[in-house]
Amino acid sequence: MIFNEVNSADGLSIAFVRVGRGPPLVIVHGGLTVAEDWIPVANELGSTHTVYVMDRRGQGRSDDAGRAYSLQREIDDVAALIHEAGDGPILFGHSFGGGLALGYAIQSGFSENLILYEPGHAVADSNWFSGKYLSTAEELLTLGRAEDALRLIYAESGGTAMTEEVQRLRQTPRWTLQVTLVSSLLREIRALEGFAPSARDLACIKSRVTVLVGTETPFAMQYGSAASLVGRIRDLSLLPILGQGHNCHIWDPPLMAQMILSATKSPAARAAGTPDQQP
Repeated sequence: MIFNEVNSADGLSIAFVRVGRGPPLVIVHGGLTVAEDWIPVANELGSTHTVYVMDRRGQGRSDDAGRAYSLQREIDDVAALIHEAGDGPILFGHSFGGGLALGYAIQSGFSENLILYEPGHAVADSNWFSGKYLSTAEELLTLGRAEDALRLIYAESGGTAMTEEVQRLRQTPRWTLQVTLVSSLLREIRALEGFAPSARDLACIKSRVTVLVGTETPFAMQYGSAASLVGRIRDLSLLPILGQGHNCHIWDPPLMAQMILSATKSPAARAAGTPDQQP
């Protein structure tokens, strides 16, 4: 796997992987993940698309070089990779990455397909985690208890369902990776306190927007992902990912790729089961 680099607006090098051939598709990963977590999905999509998977700043191979963190800089990173991908890219964002993709679309006037997989806290009306539990998680991290902070994040994200997710993740190497990424996640959540797109912002989005929601995702996260956007974004489509929750890319990469491809089609083409015929 070969990583390339693109310079963001502040000069920071953002690492990314390019997979496959065809029309460009950019993947922006969420919190507690890195580009490598999405390579199995990218490989599935590579037969029809050139897939660009970024390592977001401060994560994976994108060292943030001690620079001050801001949501705007992350959105600028997305802009840099979109430019690198060339004309007409599809933009996909998962979880926090969905919030970044949404922010980019609002700022740039992006008009291609925009696919958001449970952007959750990134677009919810109320910052349910930061308002109640963020300070506690930050204190645990300061005390060197990163794993306890991670458990708190999962528990308060969805109760029993997310506790079961922790049990599954602990059987994989990804759990150790996620513990190392807790500090990055907490700064992301803190930054999101200032991200509140207005109804006017959302109404001005030019993209055809599809929100993917796992049927096994806790209700609170489904609400943050979907309900806060329905009625505010023109012609928004909702697609369920049957039998999966917030980490379909980990547990079933072929299904994740299938859902992304489905989201690239127009609602009429999906209903008819035919290829999209957009000009």
